[in-house]
This record gives sequence, C-alpha cells and structure tokens, in this order.
Amino acid sequence: MKDRTLRNTKVQTMFFLAVVSMAVLGGCVSTPVLTETAWAFVSVGGQPVGKGDFSTQQPMFRFLPDSSQIMGYSGCNQFSGSYTQVKNVVKIGPLISTKRACPSMDTESKIYSAFERTTTVKRDDEVLRFYSGDTIVMECKTYPIPTKD
Repeated sequence: MKDRTLRNTKVQTMFFLAVVSMAVLGGCVSTPVLTETAWAFVSVGGQPVGKGDFSTQQPMFRFLPDSSQIMGYSGCNQFSGSYTQVKNVVKIGPLISTKRACPSMDTESKIYSAFERTTTVKRDDEVLRFYSGDTIVMECKTYPIPTKD
C-alpha cells in the first residue's frame, strides 16, 4: 500500500511539474531583434504601401541600437523619435518630422499613427508586424541598410 501511495505521489508530482513547465515556457515571450536591419513599409492599416505611392526613394526606417532612436523616411518627410523595447512590448514616439508638403499625405499620416498606436511587435524572419492590442496596424520587411556613398 505504501509503495502504491508513493508511486501515486510521484506521478502527481511529475504531472504537476510538467504542467508548470508548460505554463512557464508557454508564457515566455522572445525579444525580437529590431536593430540589425532597415525596414521597408509593406502595409499600414491593411492597405499596401509601395514605392510608387511616394517618390523614387523607398520609404523605410531603422531602429538605432545605441540611442533608442527610430529614424526614417515616410515617403515625403524624414522622421525620428524615441523608442523603448522590453521583450516584444514596444513604445514608439513621440515622433518629429520635416514639414514638406506633398500631393498626398494620407499614407504618411497613417504610418505615424501606426507607430504611435503600437503596443507590441512580432518578428517572423524578414517580416515585422506592429500591433495595437491584437490588431495588426503595420507590416514591414527587412531592407538593406543604406550606405553613404
């Protein structure tokens, strides 16, 4: 009887440890690496963003690793601001930008709004998704870091 009770206790303990391990590991959130590449805008608010929507320069941005700054080109204006990252939780802004007037500022306004509404990010290889709660507000893809000629 004692052996059976001991065996049941061991099984219960092992089951408990397995459940706890799954809960702990399931709750782990990885920290996406944002700084080793530039990012080109793919979509914002569910609408595609293409190079043709702007000038001949690809709208893109970078997270700068040493200064916690974000900087980029949104199609008409240059922008920059601060960001913080703790695992996948990201806070971006406030942002500042140049004030060039362009024929259409709609996509650019949506980009700035998406950055400021971002609560988390998820990276899947070459794609970076910005979320506000559970909603994807913007998607970007890796882009070669521009070099100075």
